[in-house]
Amino acid sequence: MKRLILFFLFNFLLISFSFTQVSYKVDEGSTMTITGTSTLHDWTSKVNEINGDFVFKNEIQDKKLPKSGSIVEQIKMVIPVLSIESPRGSTMDKKTYNALKSEQNPNMIFEVKSDNIERIIDKSVEKFLLKVTGDLTVAGFTKEITIDLEGQKLPSGQLKFLGAYPIDMVEYEIEPPSAMFGQIKTGKDVVIDFDLLLSEN
Repeated sequence: MKRLILFFLFNFLLISFSFTQVSYKVDEGSTMTITGTSTLHDWTSKVNEINGDFVFKNEIQDKKLPKSGSIVEQIKMVIPVLSIESPRGSTMDKKTYNALKSEQNPNMIFEVKSDNIERIIDKSVEKFLLKVTGDLTVAGFTKEITIDLEGQKLPSGQLKFLGAYPIDMVEYEIEPPSAMFGQIKTGKDVVIDFDLLLSEN
């Protein structure tokens, strides 16, 4: 009898917990790019794989978004370094992988620690500004950052997040790549732009 009560109690707690959060996955329509400069030309690399856990509080599915407060239960975004590719070919890619120390640190990771809806941008299309703070790990070096995201609840039930974040490679102890025996040097500043489309799991 005691085991039966514990079984039902466990299942009740499990069901109750499942109703307090909603899990999403990254849709194929998502994009992410890394852009930078060099002494010869500007450059752009594309991120071909975005993984991770995207769990939101059930308020995200309410008819009306809250004007402020937290909506994130957990966000852990994982970018495999080897999924970064440049249209300039394998030589550029190898320099990128070496700079990011891909063998020792195969992933770039961003894990949210806190969030807040700053304001509703456009109530008619359920667009809002979300400020998130978390740990960004690049090349094995972790730093706390804050990013402003433009979020939107789409009629399809999907979530869309637009954002951009500048990174000073030196702050992450990354040696900017160079070529032609140092005659061509990459600038230390890069920008990560992303357009994430999330579908409910």
